[in-house]
Amino acid sequence: MLIAALRDLQWRQRRVAITIVGTGLVFGMTLVLAGLSASFDAEADHFVKALGADSYLYSDQASGPFTGALPFSAGLVETVRATPGVTEAAALVFTQAPLQHSEFPLANVIGVQPQAVGSPAPTRGRALRATGEVVVASKLGKDPGDAMVVAGRRFTVTGTLNSTAIAGTPNIFMAIKDVQDLVLGGQPLAMAILVRGTPTEPVAGLVADTPSAALDNLVRPLADAKGAISFISVLLWIVAGIIIGSVVYLSALERARDFAVFKATGASNRAILVGLALQSVIVSLCSAALGLVIAIALAPTFPMDVVLSPTLYALLPAIALVVGLLASLAAMRRVSSIDPAAAFGGP
Repeated sequence: MLIAALRDLQWRQRRVAITIVGTGLVFGMTLVLAGLSASFDAEADHFVKALGADSYLYSDQASGPFTGALPFSAGLVETVRATPGVTEAAALVFTQAPLQHSEFPLANVIGVQPQAVGSPAPTRGRALRATGEVVVASKLGKDPGDAMVVAGRRFTVTGTLNSTAIAGTPNIFMAIKDVQDLVLGGQPLAMAILVRGTPTEPVAGLVADTPSAALDNLVRPLADAKGAISFISVLLWIVAGIIIGSVVYLSALERARDFAVFKATGASNRAILVGLALQSVIVSLCSAALGLVIAIALAPTFPMDVVLSPTLYALLPAIALVVGLLASLAAMRRVSSIDPAAAFGGP
């Protein structure tokens, strides 16, 4: 039965090839969408690690240090520094501001204390040293020494690094005093305190979070987008199953007399059904292989990073295998109902 199933695929190779191409495109788009969703967490993880903090302190009235943050007195930094278990502490402000003369209308602006925890190490140029300087995301296309206009104020780029957050929005790091002047009316306020070490005593008015919780806070605004991507991915898996299932089912209808002959000559239902499942699985796995190639080719063309991890590479053929088996169920049911006596009927 297995050889007969393989011969049938060979006989219908044009139809099978068209099915593999169509399903491969669906699998490829599904893999790209999964990589796109994974990129949200990956960029947030990269950003949080770049800050280099062990703990994040923020207002006990806020929902986190980044999104949903509320300003409080930056003077609390001194109180935090004096807290047992803290080796270093620095204020941070996370907000967004418009850019002028840039293809990106908006950027995440992160106010940090130069040469302290939170101040990033650029891959090109040098780190922040004073007010009026910025370290910017590489995707902004700036070089060290270039001018950058943020919220109507001119800054000098001292360094660049690969840093984005909240669905690919470029990050701009500057002295916290500059951010206070830009968006907080010059008031000495902060939205979080970055800490190295672990505070062993609470600070009145503040709560402490781990880097993992801070990461969750950063990606929280993207929850609906990730949910939508997951929903579309499920629909694409269903479409792939329908494509494969329809082809296998059509093949089963066309071979009804053949299956009747197999049954009349002693072939078991189980052997015939295994052959159908094999056909569906082969088509699914070939489609998955093509989908992987398509995803790798499509990923660089997306405006956002697409993270195609080894986990996704391994997950695609596994899900394709399940889709292939499910897709063959309708054909299996049809073949199971075929009467062996049909082998002796007229044309």
